[in-house]
Amino acid sequence: MKGFSMQSRDPALIEFIEFLDGARLVSSVQEQKRITAEMLALQSGEKVLDIGCGTGDDLCDMAPLVAPAGRCVGVDLKEGMIEEARTRARQKRLPVEFLQADIYTLPFADQTFDVARAERVFEHLQRPVQALQEMIRVTRSGGRILVASPDMDTNLIDHPNRQITRKIQHFECDRRPNGSAGHKLYGLFWDAGLTDLQVRAVVHTTLDYKEMLSFLDIRERVEAAQKAGVITIDEAQIWLEQLAQAGQAGRYFMSTNHYVVYGRKP
Repeated sequence: MKGFSMQSRDPALIEFIEFLDGARLVSSVQEQKRITAEMLALQSGEKVLDIGCGTGDDLCDMAPLVAPAGRCVGVDLKEGMIEEARTRARQKRLPVEFLQADIYTLPFADQTFDVARAERVFEHLQRPVQALQEMIRVTRSGGRILVASPDMDTNLIDHPNRQITRKIQHFECDRRPNGSAGHKLYGLFWDAGLTDLQVRAVVHTTLDYKEMLSFLDIRERVEAAQKAGVITIDEAQIWLEQLAQAGQAGRYFMSTNHYVVYGRKP
């Protein structure tokens, strides 16, 4: 694991960073990164804004593509995450910038960037329309905007208890501010007047039970559903035991659709 800065020692933050690092190793996540890079087609000299930049690894990957005259800026709501991103960028000796900021009030002038992107952000937003408008504001005319989000309504787990599985899945989607964000992105872009719209879907599939446990706390999801009264304690325990049995037998399956939407500002 990569070292954490002193200001990112919060246990919850460290756990989230571990999740991000683990997710980057998953083949379907790597495929989504390849697709987003292909859709954006960054050019030397361009100015790029990455919203919800997390550990900054994606932005560090983009920096060489816009070098030497380009600019890469990452923003995140969590100060500890920004500190971690700065630490990693310094280790890689890359000229990228990171600052704490809210997607609803980005601290940049109108038409500052050629590209604005947000990956795995909109599912956490209560005001996605306002967020997209702010991305549009800071992007120049003719610039590109890309948003990628999972759609938890498409989360599937092969489990013998279909009824309990659906209860857990629906609860997990609904407890997020915008859990079904993925399939709504195209409509958001259309309503905002963006042009040259493109949509790509990536099916994130996990067949390895141990791999899933390395980046996803499935027990936390089930316990949250139980505490909310969606399922009983016995149902939660039996469901987890049956899932573990499927994993041990080598027949574990889980998938979620992620949608990548691209558009141009007129």
